[in-house]
Amino acid sequence: MSAAWKRAAVAAAVVIASAALVLALFPAEGSEAAAVGGLSVDVYDQDSEDYGSLAYMNEKLPRSLEPEEWTLSDQGFWYGLSSGSSAGSILTYSETGASLSDIRGDIRARLGLGSSDGFAILQVMFTSSYGASATVAVEKDGVQTEISGSDRASVTVGGGIPLSTAMQHACIFTVGSSESCDIRTGSVSGTYSAEVESGGYSISAQTFFARDFVKVSGTVADASGSAIEGASVSYASAGGRTDTGTVSTASDGSFSFRVPKGSTVSLTSVSCSGYTFPYIPQPGTAISDTALPEVRASEKTLWVTVSDAGGVPAAGVEINAVWLIQNASSDDPSMYNKSAVSGMCSVISATDSSGRAGISYTVPKGDTVYLYVRAVSGSIYTFQANDGDGGILDGLPKTEGSPFPSSLLEGNVLWSPSSSAEIALTAVESSVSVSAESSNGRPLRDATVSAVWYYQTGSGSPYAITDDPSTISTAIAAGHAAAVGPTGAGGLTSVVYKVPSGLPSGCAAYLVISFAGFTAGSPRDVYSFSVADIKAADSSPSGIPDLASGKNGTAVLSGTFTGVALASDDAAYKCSGTLAGTMPQGASAAVSYGASQSSMADLIVPASDGTFSFYVKAGTSATVTWATVDGYAFSNDRFTTAAAFADFTYSSEVSAVPSSFERAVPSAIGAYTVSGLPSGAEALFAYTVSGAGHRASFTSDGGSLRFSILGWEGDAVTGLSVSSEGYYMSASGADYTAHAIVKKQIVTYASQGGALTRNNTVPNISLTVYCDGTQYAKVSTGSDGRATASLPLTAGLKYVYGDYTVTDRVSEASDPFDGFLSVNLYGLVDTETSVVVHARFMAVTAATEDQAPTSVDLIPVQEISAKTGSEIRLEAPDMTGFRFSGWMLDGSLVGTDAVCTLPVTADMDGKAVVAAYSAEPEDSGSGIDPAALASGCWE
Repeated sequence: MSAAWKRAAVAAAVVIASAALVLALFPAEGSEAAAVGGLSVDVYDQDSEDYGSLAYMNEKLPRSLEPEEWTLSDQGFWYGLSSGSSAGSILTYSETGASLSDIRGDIRARLGLGSSDGFAILQVMFTSSYGASATVAVEKDGVQTEISGSDRASVTVGGGIPLSTAMQHACIFTVGSSESCDIRTGSVSGTYSAEVESGGYSISAQTFFARDFVKVSGTVADASGSAIEGASVSYASAGGRTDTGTVSTASDGSFSFRVPKGSTVSLTSVSCSGYTFPYIPQPGTAISDTALPEVRASEKTLWVTVSDAGGVPAAGVEINAVWLIQNASSDDPSMYNKSAVSGMCSVISATDSSGRAGISYTVPKGDTVYLYVRAVSGSIYTFQANDGDGGILDGLPKTEGSPFPSSLLEGNVLWSPSSSAEIALTAVESSVSVSAESSNGRPLRDATVSAVWYYQTGSGSPYAITDDPSTISTAIAAGHAAAVGPTGAGGLTSVVYKVPSGLPSGCAAYLVISFAGFTAGSPRDVYSFSVADIKAADSSPSGIPDLASGKNGTAVLSGTFTGVALASDDAAYKCSGTLAGTMPQGASAAVSYGASQSSMADLIVPASDGTFSFYVKAGTSATVTWATVDGYAFSNDRFTTAAAFADFTYSSEVSAVPSSFERAVPSAIGAYTVSGLPSGAEALFAYTVSGAGHRASFTSDGGSLRFSILGWEGDAVTGLSVSSEGYYMSASGADYTAHAIVKKQIVTYASQGGALTRNNTVPNISLTVYCDGTQYAKVSTGSDGRATASLPLTAGLKYVYGDYTVTDRVSEASDPFDGFLSVNLYGLVDTETSVVVHARFMAVTAATEDQAPTSVDLIPVQEISAKTGSEIRLEAPDMTGFRFSGWMLDGSLVGTDAVCTLPVTADMDGKAVVAAYSAEPEDSGSGIDPAALASGCWE
């Protein structure tokens, strides 16, 4: 092994990715522990961004370790847990806190390379037990490789060391086309696998390594070609390895991801609220930067911009939209309705920070249609028109000169699909910006403000001050004022207002904005504000502006409204600091303020260069406490500042240094089985161990697939999910069973007797399907009562309609719905209608050469009223001189017995059920042939 370190490596490359998929094989339950385990295979080169699992390659020990704990062996590196320990674990770079440049320098120094030379190394890491030796064999792209330029196809490590438990090995080989490399290969990119055998046990693992990646990009748009932002695009690539992922579209509808060169890429799903995507492109092999065909939704988009009366965007406003159809008939009592419109419209969300909201829609078919769009009045914003419950009622009267009542168009929009796809709505109110700050202008967030209209009346002095307009005049419109919310990080919020109207002569209105407090839990509640009490001075001869004079926590607005600042009585000063040393990911600190050092605290996160800052109230101190980060320790991790009287820098350096910690030998912390997958199907495992996410995929051989997860003592597997495309996984403990997902047609109907016909289907029904107690799918039948759904073949399905579980009403249908799942909703939906059926008892004369057969009623026609879904019972009486031959309905024979029972359907209304008799004598032995009953005589 030591000779291998002196060989040169391959030239520089561009991009690298390394990921290990580990499959551990264990002896049967009850046998001795395996001699080998914990196998991983990794490839690194000079462009790798993560060397965390690489064995430490510098002979100089990190300062966190003691020299007697370190041993370097030609048979593999290992790090002793303590001096004299008989067991060891590899020291990896994740434990040293070394920078990327330091790690690359260590590798080059160990390989005897120059500071700019490229390299590629393969590491095979595993544990061996009881001092046993192990044989390591390596394959690339399925072909076993020679090692160290000889004819050897494997190397042997370990052995001869009396260990009571286990020793971890890290076998490292140089890879490349140079003759000096341990493993000779034309291209470094590819799939590497290693098999380790010891004591009759073997274990294997593999990883895919690629230097060349391609960028795959595309766009998502609505039916008109406008970009859709925030759409979720999931993809999968197959080739050297299987990659899956999900990306979101940008504001221009674009998305992109990178996959290894040569991969076959497909989009597995595209989704976005309010849109459906009927077609997702499936491209071929990606060999260079690849642009996918545009993904288009079935719906178009109408953009709505909402602003206040001053043109400032109004955020968080709910939008309603409904299609209306203009009736062309002049004798129609209404000019429009919504119930007959088939088009779809869906408001995607409330307005965003720029005041915009999108409505996805499809245009209805038929006469002239309009989309009625309205903004919903709320506690902050109000809008002129308000049609009650937010909908449009059918049958409103006509309005002369206009197709729609003018009252519905005040402040709303009646939009035609032929118009621009951008409309605007305006709120009644205007807005004014409000800031909360310290006395020296530093922003204070979490501050809440109040906004109240006051009225000042009188002829001269004294003045009466009140916020109750009824004491002045019933004609006064009181106006409106409300704060949008507490101040944000910049100390800013806004007040939405409408100026009162109808004030009598000599009466003035003032909008008084005051600091009201801080949000619950805000550490800034140590700041105080002086606030004017306007109502307490009701009898004062002073005007309202005078009453607020000197109160920096109150502002009075009248006439022209501009932004105002509410200033605290206290100043604030900036404290700056720096986190030195290695910057650990996720580093943060809590800052508590004031002499009491209450439990309320701010969270600060240092910038990428380690700098951080926060504000401290004048004359007080603050305490900074750094949160624990696994693998790191902080020097000076808790400190308290001196009292602040000016901006200052905390002089004591705070450093993050890698902490030393011990690791035990890895072992299986979870074992799982998957059954039911056919040969060739792929199972994907996704799980988390100690906060780190992992993914692994395996191909089934048609039998039971076993998967084991390795970890350290105290580790636990969380968030495990097992999936396979086209299959649903049910779980029972650690055992998973795959159920094929198939497309099923579903029909909903209502029948008291349970019989399904084409005439008793029920349309527009929404069913919820649960699988193993979790909602799996929503199924909505169309106008024909039918729907198609992809459902797993498992007995654990539950069907719910509204508040009713209807699983016991689901069955396999027969003719005329062979292959359907039928759901009988009788008693749950109101489908019964009354029909009238006529029972006729008729005889037909025999045909002669001169006369065609004729028919005659033997007894008066009987009228029968019945409900659809019920049954009627008919009986043909004996008629002297006539023979009963059968029952006819719509020219078809429906029964030959004298007593006939028929299910009642809606299409039977007004029809006749005919009892057919022959006119021949009974002893003639002849009657009417049932096949002849279809003649027109029975109609």
